[in-house]
Amino acid sequence: MKISCSIAEDLLPLYVDESCSQDSKIALEDHLAECSSCREKYKRMKVHDLSNGRSTISDTRTVSMVSYARKVRCYRRFLRVLILVTIIILAFLMSVLGRAFSIMQHQRTTPVTDIEEGTCNLTLSDFVCTVEEAEELSIFTNSTQIVVTVTAGTDFSGSIILRKTNQKNERIMLGKISNKYPTCVFTNLIPESRYGISFEGVPSGSVRLSGDVSFWRAVWMVLTDII
Repeated sequence: MKISCSIAEDLLPLYVDESCSQDSKIALEDHLAECSSCREKYKRMKVHDLSNGRSTISDTRTVSMVSYARKVRCYRRFLRVLILVTIIILAFLMSVLGRAFSIMQHQRTTPVTDIEEGTCNLTLSDFVCTVEEAEELSIFTNSTQIVVTVTAGTDFSGSIILRKTNQKNERIMLGKISNKYPTCVFTNLIPESRYGISFEGVPSGSVRLSGDVSFWRAVWMVLTDII
């Protein structure tokens, strides 16, 4: 594509500052190969240290175009960084939401009332008791998960052991818990089964048992696990 000298003059500052598009660059280089006058202008621009703001170019229009070219280059760099940061943030949020929904997908269904007396029925409501009382419970959740949250007045770091009530000496799962991460979620359980829990290294305190996890609690659990 052939361009005129006036267009070439407009493009030269952008070309010197390496801010013009690829199509403009090709068109300008084709013009410079044929036009000696524009080649001389290009050579004069090249000898000036424009990167430090020192220029003896008297053409105010040319200086203005160089300044504009710098702004264009800075804007393009900013835009690339902004797009990259946005992609990273969106990927992080998608990862957090995906893990949160994964925790929530095991929620309980309809309440069950015909459960033997003395069994902690989490389909009706959450159950709050002491650490000592929780170790004596037979727990029914009618879902594939049990959520255990411990609140103690002191710093602690211990474990929660999950077992079936008819297999007291057989450990099914082990969950780590502390004052910083007070919630443990046992998943992939059998809804019809009865479960029991015991604690190691956990001081006396309050225990909340639940069969489900709210959305914001699931998000908080994922974030605390990452942090």
